[in-house]
Amino acid sequence: MWIGGAVGITVILSGLLVHKAVIEEEISESQVAALLRLEVNAAREWRARAGFTRDLGKGIRGADVTLLQRTLAQQNFLNAKDVSGFYGDRTQAAVRALQKEENLPETGTFDAETREHINRLYFDVVCPKPSGAYPDFSLYRVDKEHSLPYAYAPADLVVLEAKGIWTNGIICLREETAGALRRMLEAAKKENIQLGVSSGFRSAEVQKALFEYWLAVEGERARNAVAPPGASEHQLGTTVDLTGFTVGFRGTPLNFHKTEEGRWLERHAAEFGFVQSYPPERETITTYMHEPWHYRFVGEAIAKGIKEGNVGTAEYLALHGDERYPRFRGPASGLELSAQGALAVYIPWEGEPKILMEKESRVPRAIASITKLFTAIVAEKLFPPGTLITVSLSAAREAVKEGQARLEAGEAISIEEMLSLLLIESSNPAARALADAIGNEKFIELMKEEAQRLGLSAVAISNVTGLDGAKDSSLNRAAPRELVALFREVLEVHPSLRTILGTPDTRVRSTRGNTYRVRTTNALLSNSSNAPFEVFAGKTGETPRAGQAFIFAAESPKGQGYIIGVLLESEDRFGEAKKLLAWLDTSYDWMGQN
Repeated sequence: MWIGGAVGITVILSGLLVHKAVIEEEISESQVAALLRLEVNAAREWRARAGFTRDLGKGIRGADVTLLQRTLAQQNFLNAKDVSGFYGDRTQAAVRALQKEENLPETGTFDAETREHINRLYFDVVCPKPSGAYPDFSLYRVDKEHSLPYAYAPADLVVLEAKGIWTNGIICLREETAGALRRMLEAAKKENIQLGVSSGFRSAEVQKALFEYWLAVEGERARNAVAPPGASEHQLGTTVDLTGFTVGFRGTPLNFHKTEEGRWLERHAAEFGFVQSYPPERETITTYMHEPWHYRFVGEAIAKGIKEGNVGTAEYLALHGDERYPRFRGPASGLELSAQGALAVYIPWEGEPKILMEKESRVPRAIASITKLFTAIVAEKLFPPGTLITVSLSAAREAVKEGQARLEAGEAISIEEMLSLLLIESSNPAARALADAIGNEKFIELMKEEAQRLGLSAVAISNVTGLDGAKDSSLNRAAPRELVALFREVLEVHPSLRTILGTPDTRVRSTRGNTYRVRTTNALLSNSSNAPFEVFAGKTGETPRAGQAFIFAAESPKGQGYIIGVLLESEDRFGEAKKLLAWLDTSYDWMGQN
């Protein structure tokens, strides 16, 4: 498939032409360099153009046709000698062959659908989505002896908005890093210092191509200038190579620290949380030459410590790192989960929360009956303790629809016991009865207001149950990060709801004397096999469109806080929750907690 060849293309994205200004002619004609040169040129042009931006067809000439032809040649759809910049019969045939392989309409024209497909494939290599779930490596020591998992990519990569900032095409960084970088470059601009960004996130696969290329070109000398795959700070998504106006934005010479831009960075970068990882006269320790253009975001507090200590980033992190417990133990493979969205956060009784693992944690997904956490919060606020909730006709019909004999129209159940039905067995009729007590539409509006009050702006709510609607737009959605905030609110601000969510089995009684036994849908509740983590609360959800959803809370091993875990679109929520807890046990050191 085309995507397999795109990885080598992105060598340029790593700064291939940034760190090495000139390649000797005889070396550049070698087999290795000749292979990569074609890919480098295509990638450079694709990035500079921010992708293909117009449709192309027979008779058209131009640089974008040349770029298309180079892309086709890389995949052996077109002979390299036919890269001419003119869209003729051979290019048309090559495009048709590519379309056939990629299951696109075989038009022979580089039309909008084909163009968008190719751009997306390029982009997925530049800013990939992680293949697994990983811990937060933002303060992890990365060097030749402390490598990252080969397949690791941060879960929150964003494109650095280039408006008003010079960038070498498309640059991806972690969200927090991108924000801090923009603030720093804007501050520099106010002092007439024009900085640019030549490189950002770099995958291990791209790093491998870069490393092997320069090893072939320069031999063993390359090991002091280019990191092997997995050992580059660029893979963190928190590291940038910077350039500036005085060097024509054409790369970063070794004397960059003597330019106006370099001197400004040395004075002010730490104020924005950025530090040089490879400072001068530390080569024997860092094992890399001085790179005055290479800056890593570590946050303002740590940046200040590094600058004042006049040490390299890896040196400082080796001694300090993330001093909060639990501490990540060291190199680990990603956690493979079928869940498309996942997040685990440690919440200490004192101090700030800490992300332990995440996978697409900012992407909203269908949440099914996790919706009922919003339903419960609104109901508890609406109805005073002891309020009797009458089972509406629609709630009773819902019960019949679900094959339940319980909940007869007209009978009444206390708010406390109705919430037990809602949260313990995830009763849709209970949700209907609660909403009908004040009017369904009004209740939904209150749920939306509750989401806004909690700052969960990306939450979408269209019903009180979480059931699938007729259209995708009618699904209730939220991102794992938002669900963690919601669950924390439930656990810490609504003690009665926390108690219900931790109840495995109970009975409720209606005013007609009907007694209903209620069993939890949370299979991990009070399950001793979860040791050393005791799951004390949780909420499940499952629909055909949402798949299996699960949010749960577990005590930390040393009892100094608790963990919230979220799994969305999972194929085995309980099995994967156990897998997650086992991974947290082995991947983190919890013993430093008192």
